[in-house]
Amino acid sequence: GTQESQSVTSFQAQTSYDESRASQITLADQTATVTGQGASFSNQTVIITQAGTYVLTGSGKNLKLVVEAADTDQVHLVFQNLTLEGEGTLLQVNKAQEVVISLAEGSQNALTESQASDDEEVEATIHSQVPLTLNGTGNLTLTALTKNALEVEDDLKVLGGAYTVKAANHGFKAEGALDIEAVTLTIEAGKDGLHAEHDEMIERANISLNPTQLSIAATEDGVDAGNELTIKGGTLTIDAEGDGIDSNGTVTISGGSLVVNGSVQGGNGPLDAAGDITITGGTVWALGTSDMLQGFAQGSTQASITANIAGTAGQTLIILDANGKEVARQTASKDFQAVIMSSADLVDGQTYTIQVEETTQTATATLVTPVTGGFHP
Repeated sequence: GTQESQSVTSFQAQTSYDESRASQITLADQTATVTGQGASFSNQTVIITQAGTYVLTGSGKNLKLVVEAADTDQVHLVFQNLTLEGEGTLLQVNKAQEVVISLAEGSQNALTESQASDDEEVEATIHSQVPLTLNGTGNLTLTALTKNALEVEDDLKVLGGAYTVKAANHGFKAEGALDIEAVTLTIEAGKDGLHAEHDEMIERANISLNPTQLSIAATEDGVDAGNELTIKGGTLTIDAEGDGIDSNGTVTISGGSLVVNGSVQGGNGPLDAAGDITITGGTVWALGTSDMLQGFAQGSTQASITANIAGTAGQTLIILDANGKEVARQTASKDFQAVIMSSADLVDGQTYTIQVEETTQTATATLVTPVTGGFHP
């Protein structure tokens, strides 16, 4: 299967480094000082041209960071209280075998596009042409006023750290696989929160999610996978005006907690896939409009219930079993007309009552949800 290809190499997992051999890049307003090999500063640009570890620190304005190494070079960047603001792309990776960015322990880092650019070539605040991995335990705030916060023209792995992302377009975009593990990530996006696509090899555009905590507010789709979307664990909260989660292939949920407050306009669903959506574990609350409701398909081993029951933002949905005992509850952050819910506490074939304020409706738990929303790419 495709998931095995997401294994992490020792370089991608690397957070520590030999301080005596690392180069230091210190930003100070509109200038930068380089100590050590492999990097230089001129014309308000720091250029890294060799393999190695580079520790970036300090606060810069209107500077650019560029990686232009050999295509056999592994470049390790350590963000250690690095703040940089300017217009357009602030970190551009043109050439290397691959790049790892480690957020140093206890560090607060920020790359902020403080002014939108009218340069049509600007793709993202951090833009990489080669595989990129983010790891470590520090914090990174990314702001994009022009386009995407982070775009990788290859595979993107986010394996550690805490992120606060604001983007005019997509939060994180990969032209390949997008893998998120053990991170805390908050995204506010003018388009999609997480987006994976690939022009030639669509089977590469898989998204795998196992975060500690993921919170997305998106004007379009919360998560948009070109091929497969896999949710393995973590606490995921999605508020989307497009589809909550959208896959041009299948969606597989095996763990975690997913809450989707979907579009209040018709034409978009909280869960949306061209292929099947299957659940074998975890908890899902999918709230949205009734016209595009897509539920769980054959192959699911965990029961779900669905109901066309309406409510407004701030109201709580309560699920009761046949004895009137509460099974689960969820407060909606937006108005809704319908709900799909699945958890390990639901028993296939049992009848449940769904309650919103004074309104109640009964539903029978089934392994295959009896709704067929229309798929729309």
